[in-house]
Amino acid sequence: MNNFSRNYKNAKYLYVFWSKSLPLYKVGATKQIVKERLRDFNSHKPAGVQDWTPVLSIHCGEGKAGPFETKILNELEEFKDPRPYMSKSGKPICKEMFSCKGKDVWDAIEVYMEESFEIIERNKMPILITKDW
Repeated sequence: MNNFSRNYKNAKYLYVFWSKSLPLYKVGATKQIVKERLRDFNSHKPAGVQDWTPVLSIHCGEGKAGPFETKILNELEEFKDPRPYMSKSGKPICKEMFSCKGKDVWDAIEVYMEESFEIIERNKMPILITKDW
């Protein structure tokens, strides 16, 4: 099993990051605490910026965040806006970035949100307190 498969299988948090300067959303799943994932994510300068902030994190339980993420990514397909990031292995592309309104992201999440999932962080970022979220 490769690292991607292992991380997908063990992921227990779904997160949404937002970049004010672009503006773009990044939806992902992780086994790390979301703040640790954010630090790692920003270190790679995704889309050439390091101003990504967490706007939502949901504890799904081990093994549930990966499939939840996949469903959301499929819902947001029309808004996909892949961007490069820095890596030792070349110039990979981050495919989980979206150019859309916050409401579009939230609507996709709500479709698949399970009763057992717990929202553990929902920051009052501009996109969360505007009418379009």
